[in-house]
Amino acid sequence: LSSGSEKFVTSFAGQCIIDHECPLDCICDGTTVDCSNRGLSQIPTQLPMFTTTLYLNDNKIVEIKNMGLFEKLLNLKSLNLNNNYITRIESEAFHGAENMKELKLRNNLLTEINEKMLHGLSHLENLSLSNNEIKCIMDGTFDHLKYLKQLELDGNAFVCNCHLDWLGKFLRKRPGVSNNTLCSEPEHLRGMPVGELEMDQFTCLSKNLLVSTLVS
Repeated sequence: LSSGSEKFVTSFAGQCIIDHECPLDCICDGTTVDCSNRGLSQIPTQLPMFTTTLYLNDNKIVEIKNMGLFEKLLNLKSLNLNNNYITRIESEAFHGAENMKELKLRNNLLTEINEKMLHGLSHLENLSLSNNEIKCIMDGTFDHLKYLKQLELDGNAFVCNCHLDWLGKFLRKRPGVSNNTLCSEPEHLRGMPVGELEMDQFTCLSKNLLVSTLVS
């Protein structure tokens, strides 16, 4: 154990605690658990409770389920899920992860993000959602992330219509939080930074216009 890890673990020495062993095929070093590049299709459920850093990158995970895992990992500070095949995050899957500071979800297959997916991450400082297939983020998704310092959204396929105007406002209010958040659609806005658009540029076709277009 490193001196920091040893001090952390021994701080619980007076308590009667039976911890889980290191998961099969993973490497545990102090309070760091490395399960990267192991061909895993789901997150291991039996993880040491003292875990502060968890590497699950470069696996075959497709979904983050709400199974109470993070209620048992109260000391978890950093979670790396980069380079998986994640298409879905169940509502409140991160419940109990109040102490997590960093969440990496780069290079996955997410198409949308909403507040319930990130519920429980109240002290998150760094969130990476780069290089997914995200087209839409629901209004208010990041409102509860009061400590957010860095938000990576580059490499997605944002549709900059009236449903995404709130994100433009959010990025202007917190200019240092996110860079290279670009529109993919509509075509005339492609490549333009979301945070630099005027509010009247976030437009949607009216129902009447859509109907008349379909009829014609």
